[in-house]
Amino acid sequence: MIWRLVLVLLILTVIRSILVRFFNPSGQRSRVSPRPPAQPVSGRMVKDPQCGMYVAANLAVSARTRDAVLYFCSAECRDQYAKARLEEAKH
Repeated sequence: MIWRLVLVLLILTVIRSILVRFFNPSGQRSRVSPRPPAQPVSGRMVKDPQCGMYVAANLAVSARTRDAVLYFCSAECRDQYAKARLEEAKH
């Protein structure tokens, strides 16, 4: 009875190693993907005009207008802001 358990565990271990090699061909053994080094937050905080969130100016997505530089928390907020301004200009 115990030899069956050992055999099943051995087969599962072999199947797992094959799957790991198949889905991770680079040979990395890390289970967590490496994160890029974090940028330190410093300087002034600016308010996203689209969603109202405050973000550090050095980490923000920026867009230049004729009058000023606008800072956004993400590219999505920047794009939503630009789309809303274009629709306002059409009306």
